Amino acid sequence: MAIGIGATGELGLAIETTRGTYVVATKWVPIRSESITVSQEMNYRRNIRGIADPETPQVGNLTYEGDIEFEAYPDVLPYFFKAMRTSETKSGSGDPYTYVYVPTHGALTTESLSLYVERNGVRFGYSGVSVTGMAFTVTDGLLICTATVSALAEATQSDEASSFSNNTPFYTGTFNVEIPDTTTIYDTDNFSWSVTEGGSVNHRLDGSTNPASITMGERTTACSMDRDFDSRTDLDLFELATATSLTLLCVYSGGDRKLKLEMPVASMESYDVNLGGQGDIVRASINYTGSYSASVTGGYRATVMTDENIT
Repeated sequence: MAIGIGATGELGLAIETTRGTYVVATKWVPIRSESITVSQEMNYRRNIRGIADPETPQVGNLTYEGDIEFEAYPDVLPYFFKAMRTSETKSGSGDPYTYVYVPTHGALTTESLSLYVERNGVRFGYSGVSVTGMAFTVTDGLLICTATVSALAEATQSDEASSFSNNTPFYTGTFNVEIPDTTTIYDTDNFSWSVTEGGSVNHRLDGSTNPASITMGERTTACSMDRDFDSRTDLDLFELATATSLTLLCVYSGGDRKLKLEMPVASMESYDVNLGGQGDIVRASINYTGSYSASVTGGYRATVMTDENIT
């Protein structure tokens, strides 16, 4: 086979009917990169038999996991939120459809995905995919999403016909930051927001080297940003451990394409301000951690508006 480059690759996905049973891709995602790999617990044998080298290992447990990085397309995001530990509320009878996600607290994600990945003409099919984390950052003026995934199995798949038709990702001019909620701030030029679910890949003595389950553990919701520093107001609140709330809003197309990330109870984990140099603007670097809020039954709420109708 000839040498290939990443530009020829493809990634498609589908929501599974039965967790772990592969489904042909129904949605195609333009990605920036992916790093889904398989690792094996190599069982090297070291017996005392007159030699200092290990004997040939036996097959061990397999783990499939990695990251998918893509521009934050409104029509793609609901698929990944559905495969997290969330509860979905859908509304709308046509464009736009609104999807609202709040956390749940069980061991498993609500849905699972099948992923089709083509690398240099070689086709990989991952089944039983759970999203164990989502992170959003602004890079070169675009909102970038990184989804961390784990799968129950991988197998070669037949060629699947791709069809890319995606919304525009969120971009400079569509971002709005509110701290606290409904109070817009104008002194930040970046943010990052993430939720990690403490995912665990579990193997059992069940006659297979594939994982038996992928479970979630302790959830952490976090946000960070840099702000122009001009008073002690927020610093004093940090020193008193006073919680606030924050909302990251990305919206265009007259409000019909939207991502709203809310942290109803946000505590400042750190607040750093210093003098960097003669010509540097004095800025504060702030890290927030979300706590449980009864209003959203968890540490965050995510709302997506798009023309994508997921049934």
